[in-house]
Amino acid sequence: MRKYILVVFMIMMFACSLGQGAAKQSATASANSSTETNAPSISQPVETQVAESSTTNASSPTAAQEIAPTNMPPPAVVATQPSGLTAVNEIDSARVGKLFDARTYANPNIAGLTFRTSWADIEPTEGNFVWTKLDMVFDNAEKNGKWVELILIPGFGTPAWALQGVPTAIFTVNYGPGKGDQLPLPMPWDQTYLNRWFAFLKTVSARYQNRPSFLKIAADGPTSITGEMTLPNEPADRCTWIKVGYTSDRIIGAWKQVFANYAQIFPRQYFSLALFPPLPIVSTTRCENGNPVGTSADESQRVRAVIVGLGADNYPKQFVLQENGLSASKSEDLVVNVGDYDVVKSYSGKVVTGFQLSTSAIQDPTAMGDPDGPTALQKSLQLGLDAHVQFLEVQEPDVLSSATQNVLATIARALVH
Repeated sequence: MRKYILVVFMIMMFACSLGQGAAKQSATASANSSTETNAPSISQPVETQVAESSTTNASSPTAAQEIAPTNMPPPAVVATQPSGLTAVNEIDSARVGKLFDARTYANPNIAGLTFRTSWADIEPTEGNFVWTKLDMVFDNAEKNGKWVELILIPGFGTPAWALQGVPTAIFTVNYGPGKGDQLPLPMPWDQTYLNRWFAFLKTVSARYQNRPSFLKIAADGPTSITGEMTLPNEPADRCTWIKVGYTSDRIIGAWKQVFANYAQIFPRQYFSLALFPPLPIVSTTRCENGNPVGTSADESQRVRAVIVGLGADNYPKQFVLQENGLSASKSEDLVVNVGDYDVVKSYSGKVVTGFQLSTSAIQDPTAMGDPDGPTALQKSLQLGLDAHVQFLEVQEPDVLSSATQNVLATIARALVH
């Protein structure tokens, strides 16, 4: 009898042990399932992942980033491409960017934020970086489910320290904030200037390239006023360019370097070229009595085509083509006369394309195509839709106006489809 009781007792103890092991395995599986559910997934929508991400800057990664292998990208969202409506911040006469209004971040019709400021604003003295504005833009964008584009302006926006030892010439700012100012402009092909610019961009990338909202950056360097490929182009300016040794090969070579460096420095971002006609200077162009003689519009178009091809053909998965003077007004003929609208339209379906409106339709409706601000905005944005682009960049005053919200909502829905 004692033997029988002992056997029964041993069987009961074994069964109990099996039950405890099964319970432990079930709890472990449940915990693993919970962890996987809460982790960001690349297949999630942008808005969902941005809201869940706790990343604040590149120097303070999330816990998931800290344990990830160093040769793997962080498990943050990487959006497929720039799309929708973006709000463009205002800049002052020194090309210093102003922060967005809180209402802009919260606007449901806005998918992205296009933030502009100068190189000098971020690195006023060599090695001294002021990140406050950019940090705020990225933080607020991610809190509100928006993506971010940076337009960092060299050229006239170059800090004084970076001009030391660099050949410059004095030119007049011929449009935009600070119009009429005479400022030193670094020669766009100078290697010292370009190397300093690329070094600055590497520091920007080190801080922000892993931010889940950072999707696009304007490619510039051989530029002047903004992130557009403009160079001063009045008759007197052309004479200055001839004097300092401008050639088509030099400007093409500078842009080739820019594209190669952007592709390498920002491997997780798109980079955009904002069109504007290059200078119509050929080898036989000369200056007589302060006026250039023998310029060629055909040369300007040829150089533009070569530069666009360098980006679109070599970096089709990163390159974005856009034009930053879109307007429905016939008097605002930046697009129509130089053919940039048609160039952007011709690349639809080949690379990501878009437009930035030339000015605020609420503040200057006539310049945008109609005496009524919302109507002018609608006409101008429709012109962009007709070119089958993925994104349209709208000046912030038009985003903040209560009168434009129906227009923005209609265009935003059209861009989604």
